[in-house]
Amino acid sequence: AGAMADANGAPDIAAMVAKLESRVKEGNPTVDDVIMLARSYRVLNRDEESITLYRKAQAMTPDDPAIKLVLASALVRSDNDGYRSEGEKIVDGILSSDPKKPEALWLKSIGQVRRHEIEDAKKTLTQLSGIVPENSEAKNAVTGLLKELETASAGEPPAASPSATPPATGQSSGTQSK
Repeated sequence: AGAMADANGAPDIAAMVAKLESRVKEGNPTVDDVIMLARSYRVLNRDEESITLYRKAQAMTPDDPAIKLVLASALVRSDNDGYRSEGEKIVDGILSSDPKKPEALWLKSIGQVRRHEIEDAKKTLTQLSGIVPENSEAKNAVTGLLKELETASAGEPPAASPSATPPATGQSSGTQSK
């Protein structure tokens, strides 16, 4: 079978999504299928459908911390206040059992920034800064957001709302089903 491509040879996203949708809807999808479709929906700004699928993936593997983080990330990024507070509760639950989980600390700081709790966000980011490896993408993301918050608390608005994608920490957070 040839790769799904449009007339210009570019990947045909709609065809790939349709194929994933049929796999997921036919009844016996793998967790990876569900996560891939949820990510596809997120990229296509189909947030409601994306969150529904992240919830499904979490229900399929309730003890998988990586999937809990992915769901929390989608919820925290949402424009829906109810989703955001639900995502923050998941993050708090993750941090209660693993207080130095970098991705969870990042998401916690995003929630604090969105609630304009700048001093709390700076504390969380400072804690995170001590955990992530030096000279890493994660360190750069944390340092960049801290600088924005310093500027913001000096009276200027932050340049941009922070990306709610947790910085990569070099730790694997695969979604392989066991």
